[in-house]
Amino acid sequence: MNVLSIDYRLAPEHPFPAAFEDAICAVRWAFAQADHWQVDRSRIAVGGDSAGGNLAATASVALANQAERPAAQLLIYPGIEFYMQTESKRHYGEGLFLTYEAIAEAYHRYNPDEKHSPTDPRMSPIYAPNHADLPPALIVTAALDPLRDEAEIYGQTLRDAGTTCLMRRIAGQSHGFINITSINRGAYYATQQMAADFRLLLDGVVL
Repeated sequence: MNVLSIDYRLAPEHPFPAAFEDAICAVRWAFAQADHWQVDRSRIAVGGDSAGGNLAATASVALANQAERPAAQLLIYPGIEFYMQTESKRHYGEGLFLTYEAIAEAYHRYNPDEKHSPTDPRMSPIYAPNHADLPPALIVTAALDPLRDEAEIYGQTLRDAGTTCLMRRIAGQSHGFINITSINRGAYYATQQMAADFRLLLDGVVL
């Protein structure tokens, strides 16, 4: 397996749409280099966690009808919509790794002075005009994450449009759990299961 990790441009030095554009360029580069790396183009997928999950989702929307359409998308506690008021934001927006205040600050750095509409699907994939025929998705959420509900709402949106979407909510974990697998047994096993599930999704097995 080949893994391409993208060092995309970061806000506030490089606000939206810089990171989105870098994600699109990276996917297209992967397809262009497939023969060189002996990679099967039909199995090139995208994935990311948190802001990276947002980029994977928006890239999947943008490339859905193009030659570089990803085979699947792995969205790990992704940011989906910046203003959505949800139960998970109310319950877990303070006192854990990711706070509601930090989410708001990240958004205003990414889209300063709201130069771009917050409903731009390149920023908030839930506002795409069509969610049908998108790459199959595995959406992994953390039970104690303020972003949990918006990611699961997006997953249901994909399902309602006919796009294959597997959703896994990891009990007892908060935002960022894939970064603490060395000290958190639950995070370790959840990450292992995530990899197994995504392999099955790539293989066309619907769980």
